[in-house]
Amino acid sequence: GGAMIPVQVVGLGMSPEDLTPRVQEIIREAQVLVGGRRLLDYFPEHRSMKIPLGKDPEGTLKQLPALAAMKRVVVLASGDPNFYGVGPLVVRVLGAENVVIHPNLTAMQTACARLRIPWQDAVVVSLHGRSWEHLAAALGQPGPWLIYTDPEHTPGEIARFLLDRGLSAARFCVLEDLGQATERITWMSLAEAQEGEFSPLNLVVVVPDLDEAPPRRLRLHLGLPEAALDHQAGLITKAEVRAVVLAKLKLLPGQVLWDVGAGCGSVGLEASLLIPGGKIFAVERHPERAAQIAANRDHFGVDNLEVVCAPAPVG
Repeated sequence: GGAMIPVQVVGLGMSPEDLTPRVQEIIREAQVLVGGRRLLDYFPEHRSMKIPLGKDPEGTLKQLPALAAMKRVVVLASGDPNFYGVGPLVVRVLGAENVVIHPNLTAMQTACARLRIPWQDAVVVSLHGRSWEHLAAALGQPGPWLIYTDPEHTPGEIARFLLDRGLSAARFCVLEDLGQATERITWMSLAEAQEGEFSPLNLVVVVPDLDEAPPRRLRLHLGLPEAALDHQAGLITKAEVRAVVLAKLKLLPGQVLWDVGAGCGSVGLEASLLIPGGKIFAVERHPERAAQIAANRDHFGVDNLEVVCAPAPVG
């Protein structure tokens, strides 16, 4: 394409109060403002063209080069654009040479400031649009664990996930509406958190109790030992056979795998490592085996495996 006026990607921190005068000026001069509705709503007086970044951010960003040929375009981001934010996507779509990024405070930094704890040792876990295995991977690390949530992975569900893994003594803090007038910070037990109702704009900090033995939890890997899986005696595909089966399947990211007569689910679980973004259906007609597959799936935090309790389709 032709030359573009560089697109400015601006992190708003916790709110526009965190903007430096220089960045305020950049926003004031913008002719096109792009961003999530919540962020655009901070600038009701702005007379620019406003483009909401909705369900298909990539599609929306692809319209920007045409606008940026003539106009000053600013993309608004929450927190810091390069920390689990929109920054990398803008760079990928527009090309690094056409983008200037203005960093700001992250929710993580702000949370640690409010709680007066250092964050260089923190384990950062984003569950936002991602799967439980990211939290499963933090288990056994000293913490604090700083967790970005989303509508599926709410503070209550996170508390339940930790309780299910025997971590009842962990300290749990929910930080709601950080940097807004409605900000609330509450320490509670996991049991209390499980019952709580929270603002959708929230962040969770967990301080595990180091006296509580971390759950005996094997990371999911290829060639799982039989002892790592809940199974009926003899009804598990041997590790060597699993290796051959998975090699022969030549799985690629995004594919769908039907594991029919799945037994304890060992093949499907290991396959999940090979098809990120894909889906596995484990079909098993025996209810107790189907329950074991579900238990194994939950133990390893595999989100994209669905258990289908039904006889194998005839065909």
